Amino acid sequence: MLTAAPSKPRTRKNLGRIGLEFDASGLFCAQVTRAERGWKLIQTGSCAAITDSLSGQPRNSGFAPFQSTDLLLAAAGFRGAAMASVLPMEVCDLRVLEFPAASPAELEMMVRNEVEGLVPQNAVFDFWTLPSGVAQRENMTSVCSLCTDRDVVSSTVSRLQKAGFLVEGIDGLPTACARAMAMMVDSDGVNEPSTNASQQMCIHIGWKTCLLILVQNGVPVLARVPRIGGLCEFLARLSNALQLQPAETMRLIRGLHQGLPVQTSRFVRTRIEEAVQDWCLPMCDEISRSLTFARRPGLRMTPSAFVIMGPGSIIPELKESLSHELVNEVQLWNLPTSPGAGCSPEYAVAAALSAWEIDA
Repeated sequence: MLTAAPSKPRTRKNLGRIGLEFDASGLFCAQVTRAERGWKLIQTGSCAAITDSLSGQPRNSGFAPFQSTDLLLAAAGFRGAAMASVLPMEVCDLRVLEFPAASPAELEMMVRNEVEGLVPQNAVFDFWTLPSGVAQRENMTSVCSLCTDRDVVSSTVSRLQKAGFLVEGIDGLPTACARAMAMMVDSDGVNEPSTNASQQMCIHIGWKTCLLILVQNGVPVLARVPRIGGLCEFLARLSNALQLQPAETMRLIRGLHQGLPVQTSRFVRTRIEEAVQDWCLPMCDEISRSLTFARRPGLRMTPSAFVIMGPGSIIPELKESLSHELVNEVQLWNLPTSPGAGCSPEYAVAAALSAWEIDA
């Protein structure tokens, strides 16, 4: 857990805190509770980014995650003031490192030394040990490290507190996505065959970056950031093709995602299909690269399910296009105990943050 919170997250019996995921496309809040057959979303809320954010132009003020007023709007009606958030991958550094076999304390020290070389002054980090087959050299231990600048964490915590919320943790996206996958499995939301049922691949699509995670029993075993732009890149392609402003294009694809009666001409439908195809093809190549690595001797991991989540899950016909190219069923994250628009895959990570450390 990447955290600068003053206190350790508290354990609850069944009601989750408010979970928050944010990036330049907007912010998403969710709150869950334990149901008889898994997890249930009891509240969701979002606030779309302002038009300037969708233009892709850099801000003069540096890292500015969200406005307090936007957060209050998105979290209106939620229960309690406790909150946990996650940092977008564009402000984090994700790496697989190899070290000689060592005790947990020695391993942490070696990771710390490596991380401080990446973020020289104010590094805060988390790491987890990977399966033995990941290491390229014999007698070595592989770990996945996630680090960022402490000022980024502090800035996020400060904004949450200024909005009146009690900050219980700042998580990393790979672990939050893995927990979102576990929630879906617990709620019978992943259609899996009996073999390799403990392994799934999460496809998280953020604003600037994407994240591919191989999850095993709710733990991120392999995680990598492919060289594919996220929702921002798709939005730029489609805006160009339709000769629309990014904010107008965003309204169009969000309306299609929500099933609103959006009237589109054959020209518009064709341009959308082309933009989706152009974005999906390189993404499928990157997924195939991850699968080739996961299936190699020593690991032999083959996911039984592919699940899309994150802000970019609103890309039209994304599930169908990826399923066709991968020759595998691809699903959108959902909780079958929470039917309706509020269970959109945009809220997957926020839901996982809400469920964090609830008693089973």
